[in-house]
Amino acid sequence: MVAIIANRPKVAPQVFTYDCRRTAPPRAGRPKRIKGQRYPFSKQGWMRDWRRALTNAGIEDFRFHDLRHTAATRVVRSSGNLKAAQRMLGHTDIATTARYAHVIEDDLRRIMDAAHSPNSPRQVNEATDENRRKA
Repeated sequence: MVAIIANRPKVAPQVFTYDCRRTAPPRAGRPKRIKGQRYPFSKQGWMRDWRRALTNAGIEDFRFHDLRHTAATRVVRSSGNLKAAQRMLGHTDIATTARYAHVIEDDLRRIMDAAHSPNSPRQVNEATDENRRKA
């Protein structure tokens, strides 16, 4: 992020700017906007674009905090490591992290299928133990 921000054009003192899409006359407390020029984001302009993006994506009831739940779920799903998710989220109590990392039916089905697979670690260990007893 630092490299990206450092290499941005230095046309405005603000970090987050937008490229004006159309020329607009001055309004109360705001100078004239010229198409193609960069201007700092206003909270109202950012929220308008954000709501439009959510609507276009068909997303309802979005909260930024939901992204923490999504991140925790993806980390646990891909790694199986709840402690890694705990550290990523900065939780001191693993029980809090467990509430963030959601398990869906597909996860359970995949785990159960793997447990019953002839190549699962438990199945392989049991087969190895059986072969040792026979020898």
